[in-house]
Amino acid sequence: MHRLFVVAGLVVCLLGAACGGNHPQSPSCAAFVACVVARDADRGVTTNVDRFLDDGACWSAAEEGATACATACARGLVAIAAIADAPAVCR
Repeated sequence: MHRLFVVAGLVVCLLGAACGGNHPQSPSCAAFVACVVARDADRGVTTNVDRFLDDGACWSAAEEGATACATACARGLVAIAAIADAPAVCR
């Protein structure tokens, strides 16, 4: 029975619900979200950036997950800024 609780705990941990924390949204993700929203408005599309929002899944994950999200946002912002018609908020 104890083994079952350990396995269940690991599953919950891997899903980010129990082993995570309440991390603040990274500055890179705040900038990335603003950039994507502006670019989407210019293009008439909607990109799902929910996980990067202030209350998104990135910030309830373990420290490693939050760090990975911040890194992804920073890289995404650099990639979008390199596009010729990127909105000013992306630069």
